[in-house]
Order: sequence, then C-alpha cells, then structure tokens
Amino acid sequence: MTALLIPTTASAKSSIRVSIKGQNHHPVVNRRWTYSVTVRSASGQKLSGTETTHYLYNGVVVGTEKPVNVRFKNGYYHDTIEFPGAAVGHQLSVWVVVNTRDGSGSAAWWITVVTR
Repeated sequence: MTALLIPTTASAKSSIRVSIKGQNHHPVVNRRWTYSVTVRSASGQKLSGTETTHYLYNGVVVGTEKPVNVRFKNGYYHDTIEFPGAAVGHQLSVWVVVNTRDGSGSAAWWITVVTR
C-alpha cells in the first residue's frame, strides 16, 4: 500500500519532525483501524514524549481520544481505534499533537469512514 503523508503542521519554531501513517484512508465503521506516529529530532534522533489524538471535521476539533497525553518511547506510537456510525461518509482528519523535550509538533491523516 502506498502511504500519503500530510505534512507536519508544527510551528516554524519546532525542531522535531512528526509523521502519521494510517492503515488506509477509508476505515470501515465499527472495525479496528490502526495508525502509527513517528517522532524524530531535526537530526533524525528518535524522541520520547507524549501524544494526544484529535479528530477534525473541516479543520475543527470534533473529538479527542481518551486518555490524552499518552506516553511513547523511542520515537514511535501505535494505536487502534474504531469509528462510530455517525462518522460514515464524513471526511475527517486524525490529528496527532506531540510534545517532547526538544519541542512540540503535529501531523494529520485524512480519512473517510465507510460502511464496507
């Protein structure tokens, strides 16, 4: 599968690189869907820190995964989620916000939840 990464939306002051890769862009309602996040310093070093996942519709946060500020180590975070029926047909973004000792950053992956 070819992955399409949406560029990091970190501030210009950020010295970290954040990327997110979803299982695909069309998760099926009520089925497990996985995504992973990688976090590196500007020099490529794997970083540890905390991560919070938000769900955006038209650029507005419509949900936040609980718990927030989940710890990750060695530059990698992986999670599995399920989308409810209310999400079917809507183009959303899975947006991760990361905080590390070297700075903060974020990245997004667009999805459209489908029935099959």
